[in-house]
Amino acid sequence: MQLYDLLYIIPAPNTEKDVEKIVKTIQKNIKELKGEIIKEDNLGNKKLAYPIEKKEKGFYISLKFKLDPNQLKTLDEELSSSNNVLRHMIVKFSDKPKKKKKRKIKKEEKQEKEEESNKIKKGEEDKPKKEDGDEIKNINDKINDILNK
Repeated sequence: MQLYDLLYIIPAPNTEKDVEKIVKTIQKNIKELKGEIIKEDNLGNKKLAYPIEKKEKGFYISLKFKLDPNQLKTLDEELSSSNNVLRHMIVKFSDKPKKKKKRKIKKEEKQEKEEESNKIKKGEEDKPKKEDGDEIKNINDKINDILNK
């Protein structure tokens, strides 16, 4: 059995007593499908984001339950065909938070990146050192000697 979350809206012209009857009917349907009710919350009468079937308000009901995945389609069809439910949504529930995949970076690469960023901050971006200049001068002299022969 899989854990699911169901959120459905009952149109507002119904009274609190009517809402209780509808909720019990839906719970009964789940139990008939060999499901198990875990938790039920009546979130109250709220204004809809947009009118649905010319209704401006509705009672939002949240239901957490366990059900065989093969029976889920039957429950979905029952809720869709019901005149007492404006909209519904069933979501597979997971207790485990999703882990974000982290790219592993070697310590050396991380240190190099930090050193480069520190150089940029200090204004030491790849400026040739005096020693480097001497080496370049020696190499240029050798090239000139070879070409002049």
